[in-house]
Amino acid sequence: MAQTNLPAVNVIVLNWNNCEDTISCVQSLQEQDYGNFSIVVIDNGSADDSYARLSQVAGIRLLRNATNLGYAGGNNAAMRAALDAGADYVWVFNNDATAAPDCLSKLVAAAEANPDAGLLSPVIYHKESPEKIQHCATRFDQRTCLFEEAPDIPTAQAWQAGSPLNMALWGTALLFRRKTIETVGYFDDDFFAYFEDSDYSMRSCAAGFQNVTVFDAAIWHHWPQGVRRPYYYYFVLRNDLLMWRKHLSPWMRLKHRWWNFDRAKRLANTFRDSPEIANACALGLWDGWTRKGGAYAAKPAPWLARRLLGVA
Repeated sequence: MAQTNLPAVNVIVLNWNNCEDTISCVQSLQEQDYGNFSIVVIDNGSADDSYARLSQVAGIRLLRNATNLGYAGGNNAAMRAALDAGADYVWVFNNDATAAPDCLSKLVAAAEANPDAGLLSPVIYHKESPEKIQHCATRFDQRTCLFEEAPDIPTAQAWQAGSPLNMALWGTALLFRRKTIETVGYFDDDFFAYFEDSDYSMRSCAAGFQNVTVFDAAIWHHWPQGVRRPYYYYFVLRNDLLMWRKHLSPWMRLKHRWWNFDRAKRLANTFRDSPEIANACALGLWDGWTRKGGAYAAKPAPWLARRLLGVA
């Protein structure tokens, strides 16, 4: 039975063609020792039997998007449903992660103790190497267009204390205060996947909220190894351009475009023997320049983009 004296938390898990991980994730979340939470699983237009299998899982509310809306759009749909249901906090949780049983309790306690905290995250460890930190804090600098990842918890603690309005958090297990969503809004649907959490972190800081890592809270997250699929390189290049365009002065935008172009050229050269990835780099660069958001569609990049990057 829920302890109604505690803030209500809706935990959101997004599924897309991967119900095995989602079920394992839900089992981890059901073991949380926090006294007032509910789990919402939203199937993001899966083409497999995910929805049918997830409908057999007890103790969850199951929602469904008719099509794949991406990480941003898929979670936005569930976040709106959570606020409509009266949630005080929304915990967006990746389906390829698992949490320590006291993780949510520690996040909510930290949020309740700090009214300025708009977003909160646990320390994220590698599933494959449980003692190895994957993410504990990121510091951003709009003067240099850089994100710097803290190498260890003491460094992250120092950054958080010294630069509270320049911290970014990953979306892997991100706790949103209701007021944050009502003030800042939702993820930017144009991003579809990748960089939407960095963009939201900067928007949160701009609105006066602090983005806080709770250093004694822990989750474990799978990190893919090796070369990724073409859409990853497309989104990384395109969304980097879309994100920084929103947060930079006109002069800095020009400088960032050059840096992004140089990065795209180096990536395309790295994958010279992988035509699909090299083309995705050119397409991501072009769509970022032309401010095209949304899903990735595999197609030949425009001639000019391919020529500039030396892509056949």
